[in-house]
Amino acid sequence: MMWSLVSGVLLLSTQIIAVVIYIYSFIPLVWNEAYLKGVEPERETLFYVLFLGVSVVLMTLGVKWILPKMSSPDFRRKFNLWLALEGVWCFLMVFCFFKWTSYRYPFWNVLPYENPSWVPPFFCVVCGLSIISKVFFPEINNFYKHLQSFVAVERCPRLYTIAFQALSIGGVVLLLFIPNPQNVTALALVWDQWNHLDRVAGWFIRQGWYVNYEQTVQILVVLAIVYIVGLFYFIRLWLKSWLLAGTGALLAIKMGMFYYGSAPCIWVNPANTFLAHGWDIALFFGLWFIAFKYPKKFYGAAALAGVLLVYGWFKSNGFLDALGFDDQPMMAPLRVRQFFPFLMGFFIPLFYVFSLLVMMGQKNTQDRSQLRLPVVICIYGLMIFVDYLEHPMIGYYGSLMVPAILIMLWWLRQVFHSSGILVRRGAYAGIFLLVLGALLTNRLMLTYPNIIFQDDERFAQDRAYAEHFDAIAQSAPLIRRLIQEGQKAVVLSNFETALLMEAKRQPLFKDFPVMTSGLDKGPGGLNLKTKRQCLELINSLADENALYVFVDERWWSQGPQELGDSGLNAVLSYIRNHYQEYTRQGFLVALQRR
Repeated sequence: MMWSLVSGVLLLSTQIIAVVIYIYSFIPLVWNEAYLKGVEPERETLFYVLFLGVSVVLMTLGVKWILPKMSSPDFRRKFNLWLALEGVWCFLMVFCFFKWTSYRYPFWNVLPYENPSWVPPFFCVVCGLSIISKVFFPEINNFYKHLQSFVAVERCPRLYTIAFQALSIGGVVLLLFIPNPQNVTALALVWDQWNHLDRVAGWFIRQGWYVNYEQTVQILVVLAIVYIVGLFYFIRLWLKSWLLAGTGALLAIKMGMFYYGSAPCIWVNPANTFLAHGWDIALFFGLWFIAFKYPKKFYGAAALAGVLLVYGWFKSNGFLDALGFDDQPMMAPLRVRQFFPFLMGFFIPLFYVFSLLVMMGQKNTQDRSQLRLPVVICIYGLMIFVDYLEHPMIGYYGSLMVPAILIMLWWLRQVFHSSGILVRRGAYAGIFLLVLGALLTNRLMLTYPNIIFQDDERFAQDRAYAEHFDAIAQSAPLIRRLIQEGQKAVVLSNFETALLMEAKRQPLFKDFPVMTSGLDKGPGGLNLKTKRQCLELINSLADENALYVFVDERWWSQGPQELGDSGLNAVLSYIRNHYQEYTRQGFLVALQRR
């Protein structure tokens, strides 16, 4: 009882001091000469003394008036409800102060633009709600009694579950859909020269589908929405909780799209999202179906899926990457102060291993079949974490978090499984609201160009640059004129994906895009890792006997000595021996076979 009283006093004192600090921030010290020169005086000592004084006064009043009533069970129940409400208001007030401090003195300022204007109004709303809850606490107490009887029902009415699903899916669409994708493509041009977006757009071009960058972004957004909705329903089927399903979907959005490694916008580098392994949603549903319908065949199907994953990994990445010979050292992030991704690189595998050991040790579990799916999810999470081991950087861990989120939700269900339905649903609802608040107040979420958060000024400079970027329009007609429709083009240049997109021609090379792009005066580089890839590129030139080759004039102007022993030098040496200059247009040099 005494500890409950102490907690109430501290929560109330913190709220009072928070309001005093906010009001005090508007009081200018006009009589202080240093303040007039822009120096802000320290006020922490005054606030600390006020906090101590308020706490002592409130504790004295509590001991005299509140503590004697604690013997009544009904009063203790009301006091605990009041304590929970005060904890919520105190948390939100302190959250506002920390959020404002991080905007003013960011620990890691990865964004050149911020949106802190929502913090002061939000703080005022929280203060108002805190006062209202104290004034109308008897009415809140009566509402809570009725809410208890409603929540205690084992099965919610079908209308409420339908409404929750509709709100969840609609909320995902509102949060993720981008009405003006040209803003994102302009940003991607300025920040990244479309290098990472080219991976996705280039796949469509290889198939002969000439979608532009705006359409590529829209396709990615739609796929992300489909993935999150699918994850939502998978968690509902597996863990049998709508609240856990909503929490998992929000966590996947937060940890897979809106983290510091995804700045300035996640679609500049879509490989850093959960879509990097987007096919795993089909794997989850398939494994759940087999576990539910054919439990005896579950481990056989899981083993087959694992073999196929390993085969696909070696096939797509090659032995050099798959065996880890091209990895960066795990200590590399510390050199650039990327402590969080360094921590994730150790914590997530340990979390999987710890969960596996606990599952394997549960011999007395009544239904061990319930452990099959989480065991396989842990193993799958460890398998795909090889991607992070290759590049332990801040921009990679977000694409690998879905299995970890699923296991975290499984642990939540285990913790509250034996609790009463009221406690369990209350805990799930509290976690859901906490995750929702973390997502909606995330700095990257507040600058994401979705339907809700529109800021035309943010992309003004990027759009202006993209509108005046006419190099592609000047050079692409040369490819369209010399390469007949249906023929494949050989392009070794900056912005080769954009050029073929504009010319509506497919690339000859299997490894596409071949080059990286850059906006500076110097040329980019070869986008190939191994000698085998360079030889395959040269062999494809010889086998296809291409009549024309298009090379960036910046690369063509460099001699063999300047390029050194690079793979690009080997490729260009072959071209110089077998091709001669035919014509020029824009920044492209068209070469004709000798």
